[in-house]
Amino acid sequence: MKYAGMVEIQGGTFVMGSPEGEGEAREHPQHTVEVDAFSMDKTPVTQREYRALIGVNPSVDRASDLQPVQDVNWFDAVLYCNARSRRDGMEEVYRFTAIHGTPGGPCMGLQDLEIDFTRRGYRLATEAEWEYACRAGSTTRFFWGEQMDGDYAWWTGNSKTMQPVGTKRPNPWGLYDMAGNAQEWCNDWFGEEYYSVSPSRNPEGPDAGETRILRGGSCYPYKDNGGHLRCTNRSNYLPQNPREAFSFRCVVSQL
Repeated sequence: MKYAGMVEIQGGTFVMGSPEGEGEAREHPQHTVEVDAFSMDKTPVTQREYRALIGVNPSVDRASDLQPVQDVNWFDAVLYCNARSRRDGMEEVYRFTAIHGTPGGPCMGLQDLEIDFTRRGYRLATEAEWEYACRAGSTTRFFWGEQMDGDYAWWTGNSKTMQPVGTKRPNPWGLYDMAGNAQEWCNDWFGEEYYSVSPSRNPEGPDAGETRILRGGSCYPYKDNGGHLRCTNRSNYLPQNPREAFSFRCVVSQL
């Protein structure tokens, strides 16, 4: 099924993570993962799109309505997913009994949260889905090759602030801003040892944790000459804490 503004990603198998001697310890070990088909937003959610559904724009930098929405925490991203599902007559993937805080204000927690992957609605990508989509069949450090190339990403070398989405070259599957511009919240809890024990098909992350996964690099200052834009780069942060570098995009399972 096709969804407006999304790219259909066919399921498949890939090698997830960095080889020994490359990347960071939390990207090891490499392991083979199979993911089922899903659809993914072509770009991060923009400030215009977020405000249209939630009614506020939490972003500090509002130079353009087409910049990724920023300063959203994980809970704010989840509430956007549910609001988008309701708007489009789809099922809500995230279920909870109460909201703590204000959506986009930020939301500070969702009581009795459950995530139902069997429902057809918008949600955040698992980090396995995110890396699979980012790689788009590639096996190199970046989806475009082994060396940093600013034609594909907004990063410290060419911008100090977020830029309008979709203005750099896409990956081979037509996804924009998968490297740089904004880091993106994923669905998973972060777990130190999870890579070593994760299921080989459709891993959904640990059952619990303290921080949630972020993928992709951003345009904010780093000291690694673009290495944070690697397909395998993983970050994690407290789900209740927004930051200027954080944004997100949505996926829908092709059930």
